[in-house]
Amino acid sequence: MLGPAYHRLDDLIFAHTAYGEALGITKPRPASDPHSLGKAQGEAIDALRSYVLRVAAHVRENEPATAALAERLLAPLAAWKGQRSKNR
Repeated sequence: MLGPAYHRLDDLIFAHTAYGEALGITKPRPASDPHSLGKAQGEAIDALRSYVLRVAAHVRENEPATAALAERLLAPLAAWKGQRSKNR
């Protein structure tokens, strides 16, 4: 009685719902545990510290190329830190 357009709309709604469920966006996400976020942040900071220390440890005073390499390796971190301080 409703015709083929109704069936296409019904199929579209079904597909839309299935797609949303597959992506996990049909239900609200549970709130993040603040303790796990703090732990993840601490781990990220520790990883950055380790990276900076390892890069700095390879710089040799009598080899200018090592300092240039260290500058290139640390440039993204320095630029990111500079952007953060400008935004505050």
